[in-house]
Amino acid sequence: MKVLKSPYTNALFIFIISFCYSFIFIFTSNHMEFISLFNHTKTLTSSFWNKISVFIFDGNMKYIGYSFSLITIFIIILIFIGKKRYDEYQSSIITKSFEIIGITTLIYLPFLLLSVLSDSNYIIEYLFVLLSIQWGIFLFLDLSFNIKFLMSSK
Repeated sequence: MKVLKSPYTNALFIFIISFCYSFIFIFTSNHMEFISLFNHTKTLTSSFWNKISVFIFDGNMKYIGYSFSLITIFIIILIFIGKKRYDEYQSSIITKSFEIIGITTLIYLPFLLLSVLSDSNYIIEYLFVLLSIQWGIFLFLDLSFNIKFLMSSK
């Protein structure tokens, strides 16, 4: 695809998605209506999900939103410093990474629906963990790709 040979397309896509995730994570942090949904802390025997509930309840998701924004800024700076179009190999890497993100989203949507239908108490935690892990991994991979691309173009 010719559009993926432009690093600016990569930057635009990452900016849009990171802006959305960062806005949601920062906006919902300490929001009264959102916090009122957490009336079930420490109801599971799983200490992991209880700690995630407390983490979100205390408003710490804003830090994940800030880190997404910071990594995105680094990626965009690297892209604008490079100013070189991707070749076929590099654009195929970008294409495959976008495809993997899309496929993983499609895979966990049925599990998300199943979770909502079976027990919706911990669905907020489940969503935040999945989205944080998925987008965080993608950002780190894209950051490392752009660092390697910038080093190889010099």
